[in-house]
Amino acid sequence: MDGLGETLGMLSARTKLQVRRERGFALPMTILLVAMLTVMLSAAFARVSADRRVADSTEWTVASLAVAQSALSTYMNSQTLPPTDGDSVRINVTGGYAWVVPRIIQDPPDPVLPKKYVIRSTAFVIDPAQGSEPLATRTVAQFAQWQPGDIRRVSAFTAAGDNPAIQEEGGAGSADMWIDGEDQCAEAPAIPGVRTHNSSQLAANNPDSESRNLNVGGSAMQVALETGIDWAAITSGEALLPDYTALVPDDTTYKTYYIDAYRLVTNNVRGTGLLVITGELETKGSYFEWDGVVLLGRHLDTDASNTEIQGLLVTGLNTLTGGPDPHYNEVDEDRSHIYYDSCKVRRAVARWKGFVPMPSSWVDSWATY
Repeated sequence: MDGLGETLGMLSARTKLQVRRERGFALPMTILLVAMLTVMLSAAFARVSADRRVADSTEWTVASLAVAQSALSTYMNSQTLPPTDGDSVRINVTGGYAWVVPRIIQDPPDPVLPKKYVIRSTAFVIDPAQGSEPLATRTVAQFAQWQPGDIRRVSAFTAAGDNPAIQEEGGAGSADMWIDGEDQCAEAPAIPGVRTHNSSQLAANNPDSESRNLNVGGSAMQVALETGIDWAAITSGEALLPDYTALVPDDTTYKTYYIDAYRLVTNNVRGTGLLVITGELETKGSYFEWDGVVLLGRHLDTDASNTEIQGLLVTGLNTLTGGPDPHYNEVDEDRSHIYYDSCKVRRAVARWKGFVPMPSSWVDSWATY
């Protein structure tokens, strides 16, 4: 019995020791498990928080681009005078504000020629619920030309082409052609009726023997340069955003037309505004009547019974760019009238006063230092 009791005592002691050992192992494992769960939960919360910050950051980044572009467009569309270099303007828009700064990159001495700018807009996104500190910033830029909204009034009819500059069908003085540099709306001083170079075969007087007030001399290129017209920018699309690329007969709203054609033939057309044709204008039918400004790359061929332009006419502008057939200008035997009218000239080009974006020149991330 004593041996059995001793054995049982030993087993009891061993069992107690094992229980104590198990209790010592369970506590660290519990602590480790709790720690692991805590780390995992913290990581999950951190990831959620990071994802939320990324989402917010993306939202503010997109908002900053919208604010910068909105302020840039507002600035460009609101200017009535060419800004000075480095002028800084704060523009408030939905979602924040932006500082817009124009920089002159080309300033021709001639005021009729367009200045070229790079306009920078730096946006600051503001959320009133989060205070006045900007949540995001971004700078965009646009290259643009400042169009003065006018055209040099060299003469009622400026013929820049060569060989010869102007020819009346059948010889000088044989056509029923009337040219007058007196202002038809009596708001501006008179200008020469015709400006051309030394090859002109145009008679000095109108059919009623009144002087056409010719200004003859120099080369075809000299005459073309005197117009101050940037024909390369016009024909490349940098200087004009036309309303139409085909004629809209009887429109009286003084729109802008740009027609890329070697020869445009019209038949009984009346119109107003700025008419730009890269090639020749040939008038047919009973009449062609235009109020405003007509710019031709090649020449005018008057086959209509009556062709009348009140405003300004410039032909042979392909001389400036070497375009197709810049060398020939003629006025045929049918009746033609070309009268200077400053009011109609002003209406035709007034809409081009202001900034015109240069093609493919917008920068969505302008470097700042």
